[in-house]
Amino acid sequence: CHESCDGGCHDGSPKDCEACKDGWEESEEHGCTDKDECSSGDVCESNKYCVNTPGSFKCEACDNSCEENCTGPGNTACLACKTGYEMIENEGCKDIDECADESTTCEDGKYCDNNPGSFACLDCDKACSHCSSAGTEKCSACNAGFQLTDKGCEDIDECADASTTCEDGKYCDNNPGSLACLDCDKACSQCSGAGPEKCSACNAGFQLTDKGCEGTKS
Repeated sequence: CHESCDGGCHDGSPKDCEACKDGWEESEEHGCTDKDECSSGDVCESNKYCVNTPGSFKCEACDNSCEENCTGPGNTACLACKTGYEMIENEGCKDIDECADESTTCEDGKYCDNNPGSFACLDCDKACSHCSSAGTEKCSACNAGFQLTDKGCEDIDECADASTTCEDGKYCDNNPGSLACLDCDKACSQCSGAGPEKCSACNAGFQLTDKGCEGTKS
């Protein structure tokens, strides 16, 4: 029997059904024909649209840009747009780029990032105090310890500045945006870096050689 038949049939066509299943209706010309439930009005809940299927129907979600209801799939079928979208003729609900609006501002150290229906204020690179997007090359002003170049905010090597000094027994170690005074090797009283070979003066019990501070023989 045809899929539309209920209870039996005389042959395999919709005209041969003894009765029609739910979702089908009898037609004198065609026999059991599909009933279009979607034509009967609002059969789906809010923010869904009706899709007719043989003998039944299903409700599909409206496009994410639609406010409450739609007539079919896609943003062009919206009856109204959600906040963050605007209705454009022949294009449907289109995202509003809040970041292109000068009235949209983010706090210092953050930049505006547009996303569908909204926007977010995201952290600039740690080198930036102001920026237009992610990455040091998007910095427009720098945090302390960085300087603005044509490549964005780049680290200032404070250890290369002769005015930067560390106490005896420590050496200057540059790091992004700052510096640290780290302990010299135990053999050194003064040094330029880690390890005994970086000693420029030695503690008692060590002597300075071309290999750095080495222990003296007793």
